[in-house]
Amino acid sequence: MSKPTRYDWDPVKRLTNAAKHRLDFEDAWLVLESPVCWDQPTWLEEGDQRRFRRASRREREEYGAYLDEVGQRDE
Repeated sequence: MSKPTRYDWDPVKRLTNAAKHRLDFEDAWLVLESPVCWDQPTWLEEGDQRRFRRASRREREEYGAYLDEVGQRDE
């Protein structure tokens, strides 16, 4: 998978984020362009906080296989 050219990051913010969170915006395209990336709509219901479901076993396995494929899995 080659890096698309449509993502552009502020260089100062990129370095700050990488130092603070150990996540580099330069790698974000791997998630955004991933074939196993699903957008989950969120909403507020009468003051309730947003609710997220846990990934299913199948989703975790597919994502793990994708990370193995692109060599991004933390060992």
